[in-house]
Amino acid sequence: MRYVHSNGTVQAKVWYSNKEKIELKQIKHEYTTNFEKKYSVRINNFQINFYKTLSKFEKYDTIEEIKKVKIFSDFYLPIEIQKKINNEYVETEVIYEVLEEIGAKEKIVF
Repeated sequence: MRYVHSNGTVQAKVWYSNKEKIELKQIKHEYTTNFEKKYSVRINNFQINFYKTLSKFEKYDTIEEIKKVKIFSDFYLPIEIQKKINNEYVETEVIYEVLEEIGAKEKIVF
């Protein structure tokens, strides 16, 4: 029996299909330029706040950063400085209209 080696190229087209549901009525969060910073110090399990506990915003997201105090390159004290940033956002209601099966057109309703 005799074996023959063949040389050739293969060309192919690959496509993927994906189905996704898009709600025609959605609520989006839009951030304003208003924010507030709050600081506190924690020594072991004792915490000292330098702010009032309530925020002046009705709707907001909070970002919290904690930094440990160190003396040398690897020696940390049991003291932490916490920084909280509250970013205000406004909820807007967005209603989409279907356009000829191509996509959705955005229509903003307040």
